Formats: sequence, structure tokens, C-alpha cells
Amino acid sequence: MKYFLIFWAVGFIGFSQANESFNKANQLYNSGNYQKAASKYMSIIAADQHSSALYYNLANCHYKLNEIALSIFYYEKALLLNPDDKDIATNLGFAQKMTIDSIQKIPENRRTLMFSATMPDAIIKLTKTYQLDAKRLKITNENSQHADIDYRVISVAKHDSENAIINLLRYYEAKSALVFCNTRAMVNKLSTRFSNRGFSVVSLSGELSQSERTQALQAMRDGRARVCIATDVAARGIDLPGLELVIHADLPSNHETLLHRSGRTGRAGRKGVSTLIITKKTQQKAQRLLRSANIKATFHDAPSVKMILERDYERMIDDPTWVQEISMDQNTKAKLLLDKYTPDTI
Repeated sequence: MKYFLIFWAVGFIGFSQANESFNKANQLYNSGNYQKAASKYMSIIAADQHSSALYYNLANCHYKLNEIALSIFYYEKALLLNPDDKDIATNLGFAQKMTIDSIQKIPENRRTLMFSATMPDAIIKLTKTYQLDAKRLKITNENSQHADIDYRVISVAKHDSENAIINLLRYYEAKSALVFCNTRAMVNKLSTRFSNRGFSVVSLSGELSQSERTQALQAMRDGRARVCIATDVAARGIDLPGLELVIHADLPSNHETLLHRSGRTGRAGRKGVSTLIITKKTQQKAQRLLRSANIKATFHDAPSVKMILERDYERMIDDPTWVQEISMDQNTKAKLLLDKYTPDTI
């Protein structure tokens, strides 16, 4: 019994120390310090690979390391597409070493699964490097258009693009909308402009810490914000359930990014709209992107004030409030109005 208690105490101390280290690593991760967080996670893994008391933390460490590796990989990929996000360059070079180190730390006898919304050459190279004779499973047909996404192209004059986006947001009145920009400067500009126009807005760009990013996404999920303005880099991996509208304020650099952006909507059987804002200067680029992505889009003018008011009226008529039972107090007040004014006046 004495030896059992000693063994239990040693195991408990080991678990407590590992748990404390894990919590510290999580704090680094949440503050956006991915390099130090990854180092901490790997040190936990290296400390004791076989203790059953540490399995929970080991599993979580592997999960976090994988998340960091993929995030930094997408950082590298997006850096080529978004030169404005140069602040992430400090993490480059570390990603490859960290990925190799983390792979070497985990057991050789394992099952490795990789998921990706798109399969560019860089992703395929990763599968060949870290997987053995992997089977590729496709749940969508890459050569057919997503049936639940309505692709639209809005052609505007150069100085009218921001007004067109505002009109689109008003026309659709989506419960949640995602506006993509190519630079942080554009994100900040649109965030300020839309906030001033009364929209509940959050923004995502490379300058945000992990905690700020989490808070912004939570605001979208619980309905405190309805519009998220983001760069491709900052929007990596986000999932906004029920997202109804995607607007490309700036055209993406390639068709894969177009598909990845648009794929945030039209999920789980829900319908979604993906709208490209183009000018005369960017018209040919938009056509190339659509052709490369094998997408058939419809071309429209930006919604006018008249169209928005008509849509508002339709929403008012279709509002389920009309068929809900009213209280006695509401009924009394309605009768008072009808006694004083005609139906036409009301």
C-alpha cells in the first residue's frame, strides 16, 4: 500500500507539472506567440511519451502543433499572394523545422489524416512527405460548380465599389456576411466606413492577437456582429455557421483562393451568395478567375435604393411576426389605433 501511494503521488506530481506546462503553452498560443508555444508543446511531448497519466495532454499537444503547423503553412502560402502581410515573415523558416520536429516526436506507428478545402501542388507535396501510400478521398467534384452557391459579379465604377458593397449588405440583410480584402489597409478602411454607416462590424487582419481574433469570431457567431471584414491570411481556417453572403471587395490572386473564399458559404445544405466586385480595369481578371475555377456567374448592376426598399418591403410582409399571437395589451392598443385612424392612414 505504501509503494502504491508513493507511485500515485509521483504520477500525480508528474501530471500536475505537465498540466501546468500545458496551460502555459496554451497562454502563449492564445496570445499569438506560436513559436514559443510550439516549443513548449514539443518539450511536453519529449518529457514523457509513455506515461498514461499524460496521454490527455500529449494528445492536445499534438493537436495544437498540427494546428500551428498548418496555420504557418498557410501563412507562407498567403504571403506570396498578399505582400502587405509582411509582419508574418518572422515565422517563416520556423514552420518547416517545427513540422519536421513534431513529426519526429510522435510515434512511428500512427495514422495520419490530412484535410484541405483545396488541393494545390503544395498540399499534395505535404501528403507525399508525411503520409505513406495515402488514399485520396474527394467529397465534392472539383470540376462542377457548387450547387448551393450563387455566384454573382457586380460591375461598378472605380469610385463606387464601397457604395456597392454597402448596398449589397443592405439588399441581402444577411445574418452574417464575410467581406474579403487583399490588404490590412483596405480592411481598416472598410471597417471604419461600414461602422460609421451603422453596420455591426468586426475585422480580421494579421495584426490581431489570437485572443482578439477569437473575440471577433465569437461576436459573429452570437450575432453581436453581422459583417466580418478580413484578409485571406487572417481568415485562415475560420468557420462561421450559417454564413449567407461572401463579398470579394478585392479580387483574389488565383481561382483556388476564389473557391476557398466562396466555400465559406453554402455549407450543410444551406444556400449562399458569393459576389465579386469588379471595375472595368479588373473585368478581364475576373473572367479568367471564373473560367479557371469552372464557375458560371451571373452579371448584375449594384442594387439601387429602389431595389433595397422593395426588398425591405418583401421582408416586412414575410416577417413571421404577423402570424404570431398578440397579447391582450397589444390587442387593446391596436383597437385604439383603429378607432382613431383609418386602415389606410395606419
